[in-house]
Amino acid sequence: MWLNENGVELTRPRNQQQAVDEKISALNEQFGYISAEEQHKQILQILDNNDITS
Repeated sequence: MWLNENGVELTRPRNQQQAVDEKISALNEQFGYISAEEQHKQILQILDNNDITS
């Protein structure tokens, strides 16, 4: 199944922006999302560590 621009109708948002932002924050906390930049910093810290047992 696929949709093109003729198969979609513009509508008004059902949720308040604050509710959306709160849900995004909750999901980011639940799934541990970090930005690519932060992830890169963490990987570099691990690679710079001489003790690979931790």
